[in-house]
This record gives sequence, structure tokens and C-alpha cells, in this order.
Amino acid sequence: FDPGTGNGQYSSINDCNLECQSTSLEDINNSISIFPNPTNSIVTIEFESPSSDEIKIGIYNTLGQEILNREISSFSGEFKEKINLEDYSEGVYIVNIISNTGKLYTKRISYIK
Repeated sequence: FDPGTGNGQYSSINDCNLECQSTSLEDINNSISIFPNPTNSIVTIEFESPSSDEIKIGIYNTLGQEILNREISSFSGEFKEKINLEDYSEGVYIVNIISNTGKLYTKRISYIK
């Protein structure tokens, strides 16, 4: 478009089809389960992802120190892992699950010896 003359070339798209499949934590957010909570030693994290995604799981104490870090690449399907907290102090911990798209799921767990 030339603003001085008002002339320009225009094009249009008459038909466009697009199929998308989301790979974000929004899809698995409802399937995330962290139990038992509170726990006295072992906590189980489980969820299901319908499509391939890279997932990072981090557990942090109340000082923000990371006590566990798991990276799962090209993950699809059901995930289930038991985590033993016996070597850590009693208290509150934060579980963060992050997808490669940056979506974040956060859950608080209580550890009582």
C-alpha cells in the first residue's frame, strides 16, 4: 500500500483449515493427582498427558530451595512416581509441574513425620 497515492495490492484468503492438538498442562491439569496429602513419608505424583510433551517436576521447600528435579522428555501417556521425603525436614513443600510451553501447575503438600 502506498499512502501517498492510495494504491496498493491486496490479497485475500477464502478458505483456511487448521487442526490443532494442544500439548500443554491445561489438558492434563484435571488429571494431576498428588497423594496422600498430608504425607508421613512417601508422596505419589501421577497424571496423564494425551500428547507428547516435555515435563519438568520440581519440589521446593518454603525457603525456595529445590529438593527434587525431574525432567521427562517426549512424555506421552500415564506418569506415576513415588517420592520419598524421609530425608527432609517436616513441613510444607511446593510441587511445580511445568510443560515445555511454560504452563505451570502448582500444588502444596504437607510432610508430617
